[in-house]
Amino acid sequence: MWKSKTPGAYGIRHTLEVVYKSGVAIQIEATSSIFKTKSGLSIEDEPENWEARLGKASISPFYVYPQSHYKKGISQQYFDWKRAGLAIETVAKGEGLENNTLIVHRQGVAVIPDPGGAAE
Repeated sequence: MWKSKTPGAYGIRHTLEVVYKSGVAIQIEATSSIFKTKSGLSIEDEPENWEARLGKASISPFYVYPQSHYKKGISQQYFDWKRAGLAIETVAKGEGLENNTLIVHRQGVAVIPDPGGAAE
């Protein structure tokens, strides 16, 4: 995992994380807006902008993480464009959602949520 030198939202450093299964990279997760898709989309873009380019997303249930987890009680939801192999991880903030992570995964396969959360 790559970590930036400066902290981002929630006091956590921006990261680039690769998820492996059986030694093969299956998902890449970037928490910084400097990472963009081929068409220029980043976590700074609202899901509506993504849908204008990629169509309707599959929306996951909320995943809630316990206080003992490194995510410290946050609630997050995924907007997944399976056909394109792209997803956004959002975090509940106040009454709305904030984009947190750009995820690239295998086309046609659903995004893999962070482990340790309970779907609600």
